[in-house]
Amino acid sequence: MTTIVDGSQNADPYFSSVPFAKRWDCHKATIIRFHLDDGNTVEVTAEHMKTNYKFDARQDPNLSVRQYKYHLSKWGISKNISSLKKEQAIKAIGKRTRDGTEVGGVRYNGREVPKKRLRRYMGTQAKLEQDLQLRSNVFTYWNLPYKAYNTSSALDTNASSPFGVSASTPSDLSVLSPRNDMASRPSPRNAPTPTTVAIRDKSYSDRTKFLIQGMNIDFMKDMPIHERKHWSPGLLGFSEFQDASTSPNTPAASVGIPCDSGFKQDPNEPLSLCRWSIHLGDHNIHYEESLESLEDGQEDLDLGDPDSWSPWLGNAASQDLVEHLQEALQSNSFSNIDVKDLPFSAGQLIKAARRSPAELLEEAISFAIMARNADLLSGIIMESRQLLKDLNLARIHPFHLATSYLDGAGACCNVLDVIIHNFTGRHLIKNLYVNDLGYTVLDNLFINILKAHTNCTPGTIDDSQRKVKRFPGEEVDVCGRWDADSHCVRSLLSGGQPVIPISWKHMFCHTSTQAICHSIVTIFSPFFALDINTPSGLFTKRCRNCSQKLTLLPLHSLVLVAFYLARSGCEGENLFGILACLVCLLVYGADPLQKTEISVTALLGGDEEGLCSHTPFDPVELADQLPHVFTSGWTAEARLGWDTFLEILRFHDPSEYFGDGEIVNFYGKSKLLGTLWAAIQTELLTYRRIEEGAPWISDNFSIRSVLKGLSEGSGTLNMPLVEDFMMSKFCKCGRFVKASDPGCVRVAEASAFYFSNLEDWKRSKFIPMPDAGY
Repeated sequence: MTTIVDGSQNADPYFSSVPFAKRWDCHKATIIRFHLDDGNTVEVTAEHMKTNYKFDARQDPNLSVRQYKYHLSKWGISKNISSLKKEQAIKAIGKRTRDGTEVGGVRYNGREVPKKRLRRYMGTQAKLEQDLQLRSNVFTYWNLPYKAYNTSSALDTNASSPFGVSASTPSDLSVLSPRNDMASRPSPRNAPTPTTVAIRDKSYSDRTKFLIQGMNIDFMKDMPIHERKHWSPGLLGFSEFQDASTSPNTPAASVGIPCDSGFKQDPNEPLSLCRWSIHLGDHNIHYEESLESLEDGQEDLDLGDPDSWSPWLGNAASQDLVEHLQEALQSNSFSNIDVKDLPFSAGQLIKAARRSPAELLEEAISFAIMARNADLLSGIIMESRQLLKDLNLARIHPFHLATSYLDGAGACCNVLDVIIHNFTGRHLIKNLYVNDLGYTVLDNLFINILKAHTNCTPGTIDDSQRKVKRFPGEEVDVCGRWDADSHCVRSLLSGGQPVIPISWKHMFCHTSTQAICHSIVTIFSPFFALDINTPSGLFTKRCRNCSQKLTLLPLHSLVLVAFYLARSGCEGENLFGILACLVCLLVYGADPLQKTEISVTALLGGDEEGLCSHTPFDPVELADQLPHVFTSGWTAEARLGWDTFLEILRFHDPSEYFGDGEIVNFYGKSKLLGTLWAAIQTELLTYRRIEEGAPWISDNFSIRSVLKGLSEGSGTLNMPLVEDFMMSKFCKCGRFVKASDPGCVRVAEASAFYFSNLEDWKRSKFIPMPDAGY
């Protein structure tokens, strides 16, 4: 018998003439083949070599096994393959399989890895991941088609996942082509092999794990490009644009957003004029009884014609939203494609959802907040009191979410009011006032102003967000001119544009101003309210010399918001809205005297190393430090508003201020700012720009009169609201005496007689007073 060993022929297969110590190398190929390729244990291999090759390492079997293990280790031979290498082998095979390439297996260090071993590993991993649970925001996060999502992301979804294995096949692994006899062998209906099925299932399982644990970027990165693009406008129902405001497959429909009938419009452009909401007491809201039930009379329903829709009956069905989410997952009603074609394991997702009642409740709360549905949100809270105690609502930041989706033409401040007055314990606003980015809830209201009325980006207010393209909640306009279901928004997103263009926006209008001011009052008027002077997280800088963190206070941040509103805002910006916000903040205790360390050069992007440029400034001093080269180019309206803004900040006497109950304001002893606050509230309650070309402010109010009264020290405001006695009686701090809720005054409580122009009922929505009926 002739044996080939290490490339040479030897007539003696036993190598009896070779010294025993050197026979290991002579038998190396035989030992490796029998042990590794044929899958035999060390003990069986030792016995085989002894019987067939007269190679007896030791008379003692234990010593023989040790000798074999020693030499196998010396040769770098091991049957054990690390989990990382198994994952890499599975990925390598899976990639070729998804590309439509038939594979025969994979080699590791020149040796073929048994497929059975890979399948066993995948089965073990699947068992270990059977108890996965959802994280919060798994479903509320996904609201954009892939192209728009990829454009909006600060991360590169085309890069490989840091939580997965390398995208390229390592050099010690090689994918084998199928043997010729296997390639030609017929397969019943071209059925995939057991290994192919196992690898596909594991790939879907891994993606599901990324999805349910909130690792969204990694979920996208794990998919090939062609699978990501299946997550297209068509998948999310964006490819067919209807005038109907709610698609049956969107979360909005699931949570019952009231659908307003309104104007016909160019489907690719939003409404040019605002809508608005009007707070009424419960006793003032009357509904006519419907002659037909919701189920009857639907034969004339036209999804393209809002006027054909039946009246929304609120939460009449009282369906549990958590159960609704589970049923939607089970029936796949969130998607337009078949379950078997989804790029993840739907079954595993459903099981995880069933194991995660707390997380689903958080999702339900998020959906209700984003849908601006105060009734539904209140119902969820009331029915889930016990479970709420165990939730960690810091994962969804409900107060920031409510202010990101503020809707001045819908719920106004009512959603924020529901959660402020119904969340208790660790869910109180004082415990959730600052989010993961360091922004306060008040900061989020400031962001809303810049988001809705300027071309500013997240990087304008936060250096760490420079790569982020869009603000949260851009798909909902605070003035009610579009939302996520609007034809124009869906058209925009389907084209891969995630950012609302500046051409859609208009100046800081009355609807938006009222919603912001009502929200400020909702946050800071309760007896349990936190300090309004809590440091801001916007425009934060760090000194490049001493590394001190330079943090602004709320009024300092408002100065910069006003600056950017005038500099980067829309045509016609007059800063009335910012004046209203400033006075509102002063009413509820914002301190214009406090100073904080500020570097103006750093704020304007010019800070240099080696020199500390920060100095303590109060808000007015900060405004005075802003270069005139910026302000000198503003319009006359913006400049007038800016000068008035600064005069209001200056109008205080540090030695004389008065308190109103728990709230301290900084008016000094003058009634002028109190009168101004009353006039602002009345203006917001009684006037809207109802047609193109109409002024943004009514003839009853005058910013120039405010500036004159402040700067000249006359103590009077020469405007019709004051001179013609158009307002009801109010106290020195500007609160109306007969108002049932001083923070949310109704038009009849502020006006001495009726002169409002808000009678366009198609653009009006009547809502309860805050904390009324909840």
